[in-house]
Amino acid sequence: MYFLELTFQKKKRIEELGKIFNFISSNKRQFLDIKYELMEIIMKHAKVDQSFILDLKTIGGLPLLISFLDQPSDRFRLITLKLLGIVLMLNPTQSRLSMNKIAGFDCILLYLTPYCFTLDLCDTILGLGNFFIMIFFFFFPFVFLISNNKYRAWTL
Repeated sequence: MYFLELTFQKKKRIEELGKIFNFISSNKRQFLDIKYELMEIIMKHAKVDQSFILDLKTIGGLPLLISFLDQPSDRFRLITLKLLGIVLMLNPTQSRLSMNKIAGFDCILLYLTPYCFTLDLCDTILGLGNFFIMIFFFFFPFVFLISNNKYRAWTL
């Protein structure tokens, strides 16, 4: 009985998140303050609950969040990048593969190019880039080459 309750609550939460993201993606220039507050609430939940991030991925995930970078508000773009970073941190290797598959980093650059870069936006982008560099060096610290039946470790 408890399991059925949890699955019902999860389906209901996914439906509500879908409605919120439909509202955020519609009419890009209207209700920016409300959309920003909704993204703040989503980000607060995403920081605490990993199942919430999985629900975000089932709704649309990375492509949906990247499409929000086209909003005219600098605050909204900033919080979208932060939420994107939180989603990417859940499963770093899979996130890196999916970002490469959808050309996510190129899309981020494409969406952010028309707008001016503020210091906060640059800090967030650099933090996102440093995170991926850190992931690469954490998961692949050594490349082992076999030469004359001896292992040599080369740092990347």
